[in-house]
Amino acid sequence: MTRKCHARFGGGLTEKGRCDDTSPAAYPTDYRFETVWNRPIKALEALRPYTTLLTPDFSLYRDWPLTLQLWNTYRNRWCGRFWQEQGFSVVPTISWSSPASYDFCFLGVPRRSLVAVATVGVNLQDPLENALFLNGFTEMVRQLTPLLVLSYGHLPPACGELVETKIYSTRWTNIRAARQADEKVSQAHPSCSAEKTNNE
Repeated sequence: MTRKCHARFGGGLTEKGRCDDTSPAAYPTDYRFETVWNRPIKALEALRPYTTLLTPDFSLYRDWPLTLQLWNTYRNRWCGRFWQEQGFSVVPTISWSSPASYDFCFLGVPRRSLVAVATVGVNLQDPLENALFLNGFTEMVRQLTPLLVLSYGHLPPACGELVETKIYSTRWTNIRAARQADEKVSQAHPSCSAEKTNNE
């Protein structure tokens, strides 16, 4: 059976190189995955254990010049094409900034395919950011009609009304959940917390 795994960037691929099917990808700050662009051949060594990769989510900030946003879209697509040529299955990661980016940010992605998005770094509680994300998501669905959208991070409920989605918790969401669980155990059983401290 073919191993179908997803690469994470930043701090290695997955924890100690372990195959992790529970998270499609991590979306760290850009510098953490610059290697896949600056040294693509070298990066292949770390990616070889995986069969499916998500293209790197190079940032598109709305206050950046459109030329820089276009450049990062190009880099995203170039990495995807390069990995396909190396035999990987590739899921395109889609990013946008404002409506001004819609002319290029969906180019090079097959219609009616599997795509990925991320809400990491998007403050969905802010009305403007929420509107910009939802408008871009709606435009993505209109232009690409994806069969399924993978999301790294929570999506506004309206997104699920437009297309089928699968949401993956972010690393920080999982860390917060684990800490909250530890706190509940400590409050319910103070002796457990003391015992853990003594063992450490």
